[in-house]
Amino acid sequence: MPLPLAMSVNGLEVAFQGSSDDHPSFTYDSDLNVEISSASAPAQLAAGSLIILSGSNFYATQPSGEAPEGWGSSSSIKAYLGGVGAVVIPIDATTLHLEVPELEMGTYQMELLFGHQGLASVAALTSSSFNISPLIDSITPTSGSVYGGTELTISGSGFPSLPQFIEIKLTGMEEEVGCTTDQIAAEGCTGVCEIISSSVTDIRCMTPRAINATYHEAWDRDISM
Repeated sequence: MPLPLAMSVNGLEVAFQGSSDDHPSFTYDSDLNVEISSASAPAQLAAGSLIILSGSNFYATQPSGEAPEGWGSSSSIKAYLGGVGAVVIPIDATTLHLEVPELEMGTYQMELLFGHQGLASVAALTSSSFNISPLIDSITPTSGSVYGGTELTISGSGFPSLPQFIEIKLTGMEEEVGCTTDQIAAEGCTGVCEIISSSVTDIRCMTPRAINATYHEAWDRDISM
């Protein structure tokens, strides 16, 4: 049933120029509902990961039942994770892929807007929220002085943007020759890399002193967050 449109400005009703038969109205039409029935995603989601969505009625506004020209473009469909725009890759009448944008670690609610049809329903999904996990791609440089003070850049995705939530360690330093119990207490010889700055994709930190000054043998350490 059409619902007549009413408008007021500063409490005054805005008149419609036309006959009563042509009064503007809006109709809620269930034939235009888009339903998302399933979502499949990798166990660890990061920027660039694909969420595979299946559903129905993607092309309801088209009499032919075929995808309209430009379907899946920014003008015809919009997708969001936690309010951040995501790239939509249309596959066919019942399937589309959602590319995860750059997001810091956390849980994000999915929302889909289909052109003139409106919001898609995700009621059939067990959950319409997705967890983003931090992942490390690389660190540079990969070596530095045993006296510490090397600035490391850790690249990846899903990192917290606030440094206070991050701890980076070069693991196993407490067991190394030259890093005695007294030095651990007095000099903080614990392998913690001091955070300089952080973003969703990069963290910079300063390496600690590795061992005492008389021990110069090269050794490798794993990095942990």
